[in-house]
Amino acid sequence: LEFRRVLFRSITNKNCSIKQSIRFFNKINDDRIIIENTGFNSEIIKTPQDLRYFSNEINSKVCLDFSHAQMIATRNNMDYLRLLNDFMNIKPVYFHICDGILGKIKDKHLNLGKGNFPIDFFKELIKDKPSTLEINYHSTIAQYKKQVELLKK
Repeated sequence: LEFRRVLFRSITNKNCSIKQSIRFFNKINDDRIIIENTGFNSEIIKTPQDLRYFSNEINSKVCLDFSHAQMIATRNNMDYLRLLNDFMNIKPVYFHICDGILGKIKDKHLNLGKGNFPIDFFKELIKDKPSTLEINYHSTIAQYKKQVELLKK
């Protein structure tokens, strides 16, 4: 399978809207599109309800970004694990995984084991589904290999 990533984020002015975004994606009408949850309150897709609505409107698949979900949970005083379970009810087909610091509103993309995200819980949710390891770009090849091995355990 080949997937393409289209990044859109915020309602930045009166010419931007959720309806306009939906019209845009419906004109593309490409079943390879996967919509990802975002991490800031100003962005279009923050909650599981937002993601379900948007993906249904454009008939797309869903990507769950664990770090973005943590940012939304922290910003809105939500239970992070419950929020992840709510996102899982949408049946994501793809995941973005990294480590980070719970309670911080920063998408740090830390190497696994360098933060306190519940990585073992993530692995239970992901199982054998496709994922992107979104870790620090300053990592060496050996560090990347170690991260992949940690995910396989």
